[in-house]
Amino acid sequence: MIPTKELKKLQAFHKDPKLKKDMVAEILNHQKQDQIVKGTYGQENGKWRGCAVGCSIHSLNIRYGKNIPTGEHKAYEAELGIPESLAKLEDYLFEAMPNDKAMAWPAEFMKAIPVGADLSMVAPKFIAATLRDVVKLKYVSDDKAVVKAVLDTAKLWECVIAGKTVKPAAWSAARSAAWSAARSAARSAAWSAAA
Repeated sequence: MIPTKELKKLQAFHKDPKLKKDMVAEILNHQKQDQIVKGTYGQENGKWRGCAVGCSIHSLNIRYGKNIPTGEHKAYEAELGIPESLAKLEDYLFEAMPNDKAMAWPAEFMKAIPVGADLSMVAPKFIAATLRDVVKLKYVSDDKAVVKAVLDTAKLWECVIAGKTVKPAAWSAARSAAWSAARSAARSAAWSAAA
């Protein structure tokens, strides 16, 4: 998710409290019926089961008579006013959580989003904060080229957060620097391991 133009401003649940209420109710029903499962956007073996995103989209299909593929992250934008990047983050976190927490996650995710909220800066802020945190890790912080590449990328995201347009050339340069630093770090690690 590298923005090449202004990030799309969406309003969560299209400012409709009923949409949020319906989504949460249907997802809780999926949870109660043991229909939330890792590893698939949706499958039907006599009983429908799916992951966090699959469950949410299946809920839309049930409540609103839609026919959206249950792995279609982009549907969050059109149908729920939630950025696709957050659908992907919801999905990633769901798959990485221990099962007991993961099964409650889809409903908790939907409940946490205020009706009408502009969520366009959530992903950029998350990415910038994560990049700033990752350079504190010992295996990263020891390599100055890697730290510089990561911090330079964080600065680009901070420009996006500040409402500035970052030119594609700047993203491309940051990507090249990151790849170069990663290759250099990998060669150093291999050299050290061989010695």
